[in-house]
Amino acid sequence: MRLGRTSTPLYRNVLPLCSVTRSISTSTNPAFTLGIRREDPSRIWERRVPLIPEAVQSLISEEGIRVLIQPCSRRVFPTEEYLKVGAQISDSLEEANIVIGIKETPLNELLTSPVNGKPRTHIMFSHTAKGQLYNMPLLARFTDSTARLVDYELLTNTEGKRVVAFGWYAGAAGVPEALNALALDHLHRGVSSPFLLLPRPYNHRGLDNLRQSLRDIGAIISKHGTPKATGPYIIAVTGNGNVSQGALNLLSELPIKQVQVKDLKKLATGKDTPRNVVYLVHVKPEDYLIDIRGRPYDRSTYYSKPELFNSLFYERVAPYINLLINGAGWKPGFPRLMNNLQLANAQRIARSIGPFQFTSVADISCDIEGGLEFVSKAATISDPFFTARPANHPADLPGIQVMSVDILPSEIPLDSSRHFSTKLLPYLRSLIRKETGKELESHDFENLDVVKRGTMVEGGKLEPPHAWLKGQLKAMQRPIETSIVTSGESTSSSGGLAQTRKKRVLLLGSGMVAKPAVDHIASRKDIELIIGSY
Repeated sequence: MRLGRTSTPLYRNVLPLCSVTRSISTSTNPAFTLGIRREDPSRIWERRVPLIPEAVQSLISEEGIRVLIQPCSRRVFPTEEYLKVGAQISDSLEEANIVIGIKETPLNELLTSPVNGKPRTHIMFSHTAKGQLYNMPLLARFTDSTARLVDYELLTNTEGKRVVAFGWYAGAAGVPEALNALALDHLHRGVSSPFLLLPRPYNHRGLDNLRQSLRDIGAIISKHGTPKATGPYIIAVTGNGNVSQGALNLLSELPIKQVQVKDLKKLATGKDTPRNVVYLVHVKPEDYLIDIRGRPYDRSTYYSKPELFNSLFYERVAPYINLLINGAGWKPGFPRLMNNLQLANAQRIARSIGPFQFTSVADISCDIEGGLEFVSKAATISDPFFTARPANHPADLPGIQVMSVDILPSEIPLDSSRHFSTKLLPYLRSLIRKETGKELESHDFENLDVVKRGTMVEGGKLEPPHAWLKGQLKAMQRPIETSIVTSGESTSSSGGLAQTRKKRVLLLGSGMVAKPAVDHIASRKDIELIIGSY
């Protein structure tokens, strides 16, 4: 794996973890306590924090609370920085009234018991709101207890817009990852790209350093141009939200020339197209969505009747670009940006233009089998891209390179954590003020409304917007009728063979949605799994 050039050291004067003094209050009547947990050790790249040290200092000094932090040598902010501002290090968060982290808490670490007679609150990205099967056991732990679950993803304003999110930073980190993947694809095709010189996002101290790296590459392109063999570099960005805005912002550090969809074919096929710039098209829905009734694209109609629309992205955009950066979200019932059949059609058109057209995709939205149906899995920072080749893809066509890292903000943890902490702090402060019985001001009530919308479970009950998840929980917990399975044998303690009773489970479907359930059920030795597919 190419690490790129050396960047500024991440830490200065960091004490070894073992040398940090563990200072825990032993008061019989402890102050209201906030706990910051360490992330799951298996998430080796998760270096973000929900609160930066300055925010912790503010809560301690202004709200009079105690802050416990679990030791972790992986965080972008060293533990000693939290100790300096008054936090206390503790392996256990048993005394924490509110526990915050980034990703979901492992079940073996989840604390749901009350604290001093009051329900405990957990705030995290729980990945349960969409009924994700693999995390239903986590949700069940909350419905079986008095603990409250608040999900960052559900913290929204009155218009439904998320107020605490990492989306912009996913787009920002996605740009250099996309350009790295494109450069390696071109290298495999026998051409050296200027972007081979671009260090990956995590090799930079922060965004300023990353921007400078992009400017350095841009200077090379301005002076020497892109390789003649590849022709002009044409990049398409989709989406209008924070993800796409982050991507567009970082791309602006290159010598960019904005173009329209109608210009793409001429740019890609023209023999005299200048190569000392990078061509960028920000693709809007009206550029590729058509009303099957022949009417002009209308946004309100599209969102109310999506079945009336088809996507022509595969013929209007894809064949003429080198790189697609997808920042558009997708929901079932809406037309995909490109389905698997359209991928093949786009590749055929692209092949007629040249070998470097439409060879690489960066799916920053990372909707598995979503807007880009051929994106079959999430990639990792350690292994950021793969070749996607759908089933029944024409034998004469290659697969397509896909970069689909699903925790891109973790690659720029310093800046993304500062942003996240700034957004979270007002809501957390208002919640603490309420829980500690302080007089509330008007903005506190507004913030608490946001927290209420972000609450999934309270008092052992799913909040009304999430009541539909009861079915998911019951399906997970429902006893399954057992039957004798004659092929199941086990060795008894006496050395003989004893017939085993196994539960028999029929699972309909074998796609990515079913995979977490398959993995979980298949790990059970007392279950025989039968998968039905078509």
